[in-house]
Parts: sequence; structure tokens; C-alpha cells
Amino acid sequence: METEENVLDSPRCFHPPERSLMPLLQPLVRTQREFLLDSALTLALYALCVRVSSEGSAVGDRLKAAKLTFFAAYPLFRAGVKAFSYSFQKYDYGPFTRELHETWDELRWSGFLDVPSGSGQLALTDDGKRVADSFLHDVLALPENRMVITALVDTAVAHAKHPTWQVIRDCYAMTVVPVGGKEAITVADVPEGALLTKRLKESAHRSQLTAPDSWLMQLDIDRRSNQAQGTPQEELVRLHTPELVGRVAAALERRDRGEGLRMSRDYLLAELDIAGSGSS
Repeated sequence: METEENVLDSPRCFHPPERSLMPLLQPLVRTQREFLLDSALTLALYALCVRVSSEGSAVGDRLKAAKLTFFAAYPLFRAGVKAFSYSFQKYDYGPFTRELHETWDELRWSGFLDVPSGSGQLALTDDGKRVADSFLHDVLALPENRMVITALVDTAVAHAKHPTWQVIRDCYAMTVVPVGGKEAITVADVPEGALLTKRLKESAHRSQLTAPDSWLMQLDIDRRSNQAQGTPQEELVRLHTPELVGRVAAALERRDRGEGLRMSRDYLLAELDIAGSGSS
């Protein structure tokens, strides 16, 4: 009999649907837990970026969105924190990972992410924003996840407002140590195909993102429900408890009243009620 734990930790094989954003159509394997965490982390990062950039629901085009994800994932990987499970490698336009394209496809299919017709921009749907807010407040706000939420907030504050060309330029100028390398070099000087991050094994990390199995299982139920319906619905099987809905609504109301404030790192962390996380 399958338990929540072995279901989440079992490998999953993904075959991209039609009209996929993924250029290389071959199966990818991550555990179900890793896939769900990647999905939630990606939505949370994009929600923070949207909040900082004041661009409605648009994150940016795929090049910008990929680089934003790399900016958040790389410092966590270097610190040995198992959070994102993306394997980024040097490609034509900087760091690239097929797993992120898989995540985009699944998030679109689940009704959490959209590409409005003709815009070329990745955008969060209302349902995607709700999932992101739940993850930010119910999971990432846990004290043990301070390093993870800080990496996401730092990325949003530093890069979300910039146009794609500047994000790419900043990414190429970034100093990294390729996987297996010993010396720090700029992304521009990394040989094409070299790995910059990789999926950390359970035995290889010093710490990991803490996420309740119950939260991940509910996310899985919601995404499957949306996929079965075929089109995103206005009302989902609710991911949030009534108490959390009220807390998120109050936080968003405070944010709206403070629209004139600078969207700084400390301001965002304070909005998420992460006591002391704003200190360096």
C-alpha cells in the first residue's frame, strides 16, 4: 500500500504535452516531491518578482524567467541547501535547464501559469498567485526556511524590474564555480554544456527546504483536479485554511496601502512576517 511518503519520494517520468514550451522532447525524471517543490518555489519566486516589478501578473519572457530562476537557485546550490532540483547548464543564452521547461508546462496545464496570446510573457494566473501566497506564508515563512526565502527575495529585489537584455547581461557577468570546477569564473566564460547546478542527493546536502507532506499532497490534488477539468477554473479545491486566507488577505491589503513604499528586501521579508530575516 502506498503511503504519502513513498508517493512523494517515488520517481516520476514526464512526457511533455502538445504545444510544450520544452524544446527537447525526452522524458525527465525527478521524484514527485522534488517536482512539487520546484513548482511551488518557481511560483513563489515569480510572485515576488511580479510584486517588485509592478507588472500586473507578467513575470517576463522565457529568457528572463529562466535567468531569474537561476539567480535564486545558484546560491542555494553552492550553500548545499536542497531546495530547487534544477540542473542548469551553460547554453546559447546563458544558464538553461530542461527541468524548468517541464515545470512551466505542468504549471500551464494545471492553470497556475499562462502565456497570454501573442504576448510572449509568462504570467501568473489568479490560481497561481493563490498557490504562491500559500507557499510563501505557510511554508517558506518557517524559521528553518529562512535561507531559501531570502534567496528568492534577494533575486526579486535585484533583478525583477530589469528588462530581459539587462537580466541576461547581469547573468553573464555573474561569477560562478561550475560543477566539478575549482576556480570562480564568469558565466560568459563557462564552456557551453558545463553544469552550473545539479540536483542534490539526500546524502549530499547540508540542509534542505522544509515542507509539510500534507501541503505538497494538497498541491498535487489541486493540480490534478485542474488538469482533469481541462481548463483553469475560478474556484479550486482550496489549498488554504480559512485562517491562512485571512492572513494572506490582510498582508496583501497592507501591501496595497503601502504601494508608494520602496519594494525593498526588508519590506518584502516584513510582509511575509519573517522576523529577523532582513538582517545581514
